[in-house]
Amino acid sequence: MTIPLVMGLTYGIGKAMDVYLKMKAQGKTPSIEEIKRAFESGKLEGKKTKPDPRYKKHVILKRWGENHDRHKKDQKGYPPQLG
Repeated sequence: MTIPLVMGLTYGIGKAMDVYLKMKAQGKTPSIEEIKRAFESGKLEGKKTKPDPRYKKHVILKRWGENHDRHKKDQKGYPPQLG
């Protein structure tokens, strides 16, 4: 899956849930059409959103590695001995 697709689906689901929960809080039941409309508008909005460059895969993996190595050194008995 590509980032725009994932972001679109995430926004779409979020918008659909937002409509559903707001209407339920008002004591109403949203129609399927209202939920679908909210999903589609959220999906389009999410696809247009540019991902934050701080969250590119190689940056995340590099930061995770640095933090993981630092925490490993702080833990006694790391790595665990098997057997």
